[in-house]
Amino acid sequence: MGDDNKNVADEAKSFSQELVATLGLVELILGGVSLYGLWLIMKDRSVNILFPSTGNSIVDMGLQLFAAALVGKIIYLIVALPIAVVRFILKRITSYYSPLEKALGRFYDAATLSEIKATKVNLIDVALKHLSLADPTQRVMLERHRIKIIVAFGTCVVILIFFTYLMVDRYQDTPWILLVTLPIIFLVFIFIGFLEQLSLFSEATQALISLHKVEERRKELNQKQN
Repeated sequence: MGDDNKNVADEAKSFSQELVATLGLVELILGGVSLYGLWLIMKDRSVNILFPSTGNSIVDMGLQLFAAALVGKIIYLIVALPIAVVRFILKRITSYYSPLEKALGRFYDAATLSEIKATKVNLIDVALKHLSLADPTQRVMLERHRIKIIVAFGTCVVILIFFTYLMVDRYQDTPWILLVTLPIIFLVFIFIGFLEQLSLFSEATQALISLHKVEERRKELNQKQN
């Protein structure tokens, strides 16, 4: 009987891990909090009548879970805008973009690099793809940066939702310090997202240089052995 209970628990744990992996933990967190904020804004309006409960708590829980994931995916799409804006800015800052281009030039000849640039692809995407394929261990570093950037800009979306709720529905009851603090926190997270993208450019450049040095040393060792 104990083994049966353990097997059921293991299966439930495995299922929950697969579910989170499929839907995305970051999407669920951002989507869940945003969904609550949207519910606060809409709860006193007739729109809630359009989405009544099914009467089954398990079904309702599943629907809420998938709704949170959907909202999280939408936040991802919204976050793509500030990420693109920062990339557009960084492309014009030679102190960040030029070293990255030079680092890629260690792996691609001038003609290939010109062809890549002609396609209007941002070189940071080329660098990240190259690092992921050439050195799988870099994927962890790149994924951490990606999550930090998304969380930073995603938090701004969440703050905007709750700030709208306070201004529209709870303006009289909300302490003024909170109304002042939220925009400041919003700007702070915008700045954090910008810094994380700067860091991603710098670390990708250094990783490319280090990878090239490792490959050069490997070639030298092979030549000596031959």
